[in-house]
Amino acid sequence: ITEVAAAILDGDEGPALRTECGGRRFGGLERRAMEAEGGRGRGAVVEPAEEDHHVARCRHDLDTTQVVRMERRAANDAAFIRLGTLVGAVAHDVRGPLASLGMNLDAFQAEIGGGPQVEAALAPIHRSLGRINALMQALLEYGRPDGHFRSAANLHQLARMAVDARRRDASARDVTLELHGQTDVRGSLDRPRVLQAIDNLIGNAVYHSPPGAVVEVQVEGRQEGNTQWLVCRVSDRGKGFKPDELARVFEPFYSRRAGGIGLGLAIVQRIAEQHEGRAWAVNRDGGGAAVTLELKGA
Repeated sequence: ITEVAAAILDGDEGPALRTECGGRRFGGLERRAMEAEGGRGRGAVVEPAEEDHHVARCRHDLDTTQVVRMERRAANDAAFIRLGTLVGAVAHDVRGPLASLGMNLDAFQAEIGGGPQVEAALAPIHRSLGRINALMQALLEYGRPDGHFRSAANLHQLARMAVDARRRDASARDVTLELHGQTDVRGSLDRPRVLQAIDNLIGNAVYHSPPGAVVEVQVEGRQEGNTQWLVCRVSDRGKGFKPDELARVFEPFYSRRAGGIGLGLAIVQRIAEQHEGRAWAVNRDGGGAAVTLELKGA
């Protein structure tokens, strides 16, 4: 059955199994449906027939994009579990020596005393240690699998927490943070992960905003059939994205910042996928960019 389902998605009937749906082959049916409806044709859920387990039946009650998304998410989860295991082992081996190096550096500085020359000489080392620690933390966040630790949460409250946590950074760059939208947007969320995603979006927007600019955080919810979608959009008035950047902003290790790690928006997309949602970026009319986080709340 799994082979048949995979074959359907590939537009193939499969070499070993017969597939029937109203007398028509799955492969041709799927191709016609996708061509007719622009890639959003109705999919086929494959089941074994009671009288013959070599014959597959189908029912047309699952959108093709939904099937593809589920398969992709399962493959991504498996890959990220492997990545998380690898990164966790590396981080464990690296962070211990890093902490020891930092403490020895502090002890050395305390022993020889301060002074402009000493601080100037040791500052690059402290910055390098901080950067490596930040990289290890970002890798751990990016490689963390979905633990499904979800509970009832208000997206507006999480956005408020993220805005409050970033006010000092924004003020230092003469940037104002504003939170708008619906105040009661509830769903089942992994609260720490969603808070991390919103924080990443705000931090990115603040960094790319000119002095005197406003970063807007908009929260809203909408209902589509039985599905509730929770949306958080962060907008800035920076330079926006170049055309080639829009296709790459969510790629791991791609950064527009000098010395950036390039995992902030990749983590946002990862968290969106863990909530059966998505993230996307656009340029705003009049300048600047907007990045939207859309999560399935129920």
